Amino acid sequence: MGPGRSSEVVLGALWQLAPNDKNKIAMVTAGIIPPLVTLLSSYNDESREHSVAVLATLARAQTGNKKAIVNVLPR
Repeated sequence: MGPGRSSEVVLGALWQLAPNDKNKIAMVTAGIIPPLVTLLSSYNDESREHSVAVLATLARAQTGNKKAIVNVLPR
């Protein structure tokens, strides 16, 4: 696995973990939203896709998560 591939693997794992409510809370508490939003501008298609998937899963969880995501988006 090359160095660029490691972020894809991590994002894939987060995507698999995100549907669990306890995992969502842990991810948001750990500060995962800003790095995921940053990865939306990645040159790597798979990293962008996984970031969107994790953010979408987190946004469906709680209204607070939606606000947190919107607040980190560039204006």
